[in-house]
Amino acid sequence: MNKLQNHIEYLNSSDTTITGSRNGHASLYIWNVIVDKGISGFKEDVDKTMTNAKYLEKELQKNNISSFRNNLSSTIVFEKPTEEIIKKWQLACIDTICHVVIMPSIDKEKIDLFLQDILTVDYSNKICIKQHIDDYCKCSKCSK
Repeated sequence: MNKLQNHIEYLNSSDTTITGSRNGHASLYIWNVIVDKGISGFKEDVDKTMTNAKYLEKELQKNNISSFRNNLSSTIVFEKPTEEIIKKWQLACIDTICHVVIMPSIDKEKIDLFLQDILTVDYSNKICIKQHIDDYCKCSKCSK
């Protein structure tokens, strides 16, 4: 196992599977969801997910936290918070940034709980993250 083990920084854990392999039963579960949910169910999920992703992005930016979301994405990249918050919310982080992926199971109430924690972080001593999010960096150098 030790020869296969690789530390995955953004997961903060190790992968010991052969080339990241996964259980084959997942394919059967996915097929069942596709059949049960149908096109209209997936459309509802997409609408809800995108609405919630836009909400989180706007709330972070409104509170002067450097953040970015590609137009058709539910992934929001933002400034790295404290280790306590990273562990509590199991955030995927690399270097000075983290990201969250809004999924259909995440509702506005859960996002508000996340925001309550994130907004307790003192971001007054901002690190420039322009290399990750370009024009959306709100550090003192970029926001001039």
